[in-house]
Amino acid sequence: MQKAIEQDVDIINMSFGFKKDIPELKQLVNQAKKENIKIIAAAGNTYGFYTSYPAKYTSVISIGSEEKNRIANYSAVEDVDYFLKGNFKHEKNQGTSISTAYFTGILTNNLLNGEKNILKK
Repeated sequence: MQKAIEQDVDIINMSFGFKKDIPELKQLVNQAKKENIKIIAAAGNTYGFYTSYPAKYTSVISIGSEEKNRIANYSAVEDVDYFLKGNFKHEKNQGTSISTAYFTGILTNNLLNGEKNILKK
């Protein structure tokens, strides 16, 4: 993350998660936020038990999964900002990481098309 911040990126996509808060990660997230970097993170395939960090941080856009217009049974639910399609071709390839990639693609496309105020976070 430090390298991404130094490179002045617009978006950081995080497809990993931890059950507990990691202070060093939170510091990097806060630093990125101060630089106006959009941070998107997978909420976790926790079957509704908890939302993983870093997605749980309020300054991060947390992404869960939906299937057939319903929250997917494998997705985190609590403190999730958006739910998007969570599979790619086959059910073997599913999860909040895939949903996060979809969201990041949409956000990137919107930013490239000049839509700057597409998110409140």
